[in-house]
Amino acid sequence: MKHQLYILPLMLFAVASAFAQDFDRQTLSDIDILGTARYVSVAGAMTAVGGDVSAAADNPAALGIFRRGELSFSASYKYDAVTSGGNFANARRVHIPQISWVINFQHPERQKGLLSSSLMLQYHQRKQFIRNAAYSGVQSVSLTDLMADLTHGLEESRLQASDWDINKVGALSKTAYELYLIDPDTENKTYWHSVLNEGEKADASLSVNERGSTNDYTVGWGANISNKVWLGISANLTSISYSRTSVYTEKPEDGGSFAVTSSLAGNGFGFHANVGIVAQPADFLRLGFSLHTPTWMTMKFASSTSSTGNMSTPAGYQYSPASATDDHYTMPMRTTCGMAFLFSTKGMLSFEYDWNHQPKYGVADLHQLKLGAEVVVNNNLFLRAGYAFASRFPKGDVLFSPSYDDLRTDTDFKNQYNLHYASAGVGFRNRFMLVELAYQCRIENSRYYAFARPLYSSVDSEPYDWQSVSFDHRGLTHLLVFSIGWTPRRR
Repeated sequence: MKHQLYILPLMLFAVASAFAQDFDRQTLSDIDILGTARYVSVAGAMTAVGGDVSAAADNPAALGIFRRGELSFSASYKYDAVTSGGNFANARRVHIPQISWVINFQHPERQKGLLSSSLMLQYHQRKQFIRNAAYSGVQSVSLTDLMADLTHGLEESRLQASDWDINKVGALSKTAYELYLIDPDTENKTYWHSVLNEGEKADASLSVNERGSTNDYTVGWGANISNKVWLGISANLTSISYSRTSVYTEKPEDGGSFAVTSSLAGNGFGFHANVGIVAQPADFLRLGFSLHTPTWMTMKFASSTSSTGNMSTPAGYQYSPASATDDHYTMPMRTTCGMAFLFSTKGMLSFEYDWNHQPKYGVADLHQLKLGAEVVVNNNLFLRAGYAFASRFPKGDVLFSPSYDDLRTDTDFKNQYNLHYASAGVGFRNRFMLVELAYQCRIENSRYYAFARPLYSSVDSEPYDWQSVSFDHRGLTHLLVFSIGWTPRRR
């Protein structure tokens, strides 16, 4: 092992190869139970209930159930606590999950057919990216082993070039070479190995900071047909703002250390449409169904790397190409179906099943079951509670490793196992206003990977095994939502 001391700043500014990896697509495709206090308190189980602006984000037919116009606003406070491999980190943020304006049109002269309709303009937040996570531990596999694997077949001159070929030499290989983390074999100069001694252990740590949101800007319309069937359609402009910084550090037991800081930032816009129906075959029963098209996105992503080390003599290096735009990214299509039991003036009980389906890119489908209840204390006071469970039902962990020409240096990813939501709330409503409050507890169980290294034999094109650094990842999120609304008085 090399012992000379140095600190080398290495700055690489690069675009993400092929826009984003599969685990990025999964992260950006996820949605949460966010919106009005009523919607959150019943765990989002409102596809068959309607009459709420956040329910209209799931099923636009919910707009047809409105009997008057409404202007509403919600604010939320979110506290996110993450335990990763025994390490604790937290983050908190105040958000505005929705602002909506519903304009209602009544046709009192009609007894059947189109009795009323509603037009909605809405800002609705589908996902909040707020997370700090940290991990540390002693491990027998090093990131330098993966770096050496990715560099096999390259001559040293390819790594020395100041204008290195970004299409054939990956950023991890270039980083490893500049930090003196890999050496060529003495006999085969295109074969590389880690500078760590065989069997040498290292203290490793990983910290991750994630921020951003996914938002919909919606124009929706719903119709009431004879107080038995409600139809709806909406057009949605989706915006995504996302940033993530990860810092991976190793301190080998024989001395020295290195750290790789990888930052990813992206912004994009897309479009999707929703259609839905709610039917009431009996006075006590409503059935709801909606279909959301895939969201077709135009995204712009850029990544940057800042690396330091003290393994050998330093050598300076900088690189900064322009950003790139990808026009072929889609978020999953979504289907919701629900059933609600209405107990006259006493309340309701609602069930819902959601299916998020991504036919490409290796992103597993997300299945979600929701249960919500509302009790009418009196004509104006409501108590609510809900529970939801979501899972990808994976057959096993999906492991990822960068390609040899990847221009990103972040190697961490997550396999999400399941989500639990438990919620409760209270609401006051009359003919002119609403004031509501909700609490939600969200529990996420995952497996987080600092990196994974595939192992190949000399004849197989698929890995026969993997080496990885991974740990249990549990997120506990507390969410408070306050909603206020005003209903214009009819003349």
